[in-house]
Amino acid sequence: MQKSETVEPQQESWNPPFQRVGENLYGHVPSGNYYAFLNRGGKQFHRSPKTTDRALAQRRLSNFRDQVDNLTLIDDKSAPSTDVAKAWIETQTHALNPSSLTRREVCISALTPFFDGA
Repeated sequence: MQKSETVEPQQESWNPPFQRVGENLYGHVPSGNYYAFLNRGGKQFHRSPKTTDRALAQRRLSNFRDQVDNLTLIDDKSAPSTDVAKAWIETQTHALNPSSLTRREVCISALTPFFDGA
C-alpha cells in the first residue's frame, strides 16, 4: 500500500476589493470603477461616479461633496417622527405631482401614531 501524502492548502492572501486612491475616493479592483465615500452628521454617503477614469471621478467627487454639504440633516436623534417626515416631504416636494404628494402625506399621517408611541 502506498502511503498517502498530505497536501496543505495554498495560503491565499486576502485582497480587499476596494483600494484607496485619493481622499474619499476608492477604486473597485475587480471592475476598475471608482466610488466616493463621504461622512456628514455621523452618516456615511457613498456613490459611484460611474467611470473608470480617475480625473473624471475626482471631478464628480467634488460635485457629490457639494450635494452632501447641501443636505439638511436632523441632528437630534430623538426628534419626533413628524419632524423627520416633514423634512423628508420638503425634499421631495419639487419632484412630486400634487396627487403623489397628497398620498404620501396621508400615509405619513396614518403611520404617525405607531412611531410616536414607540
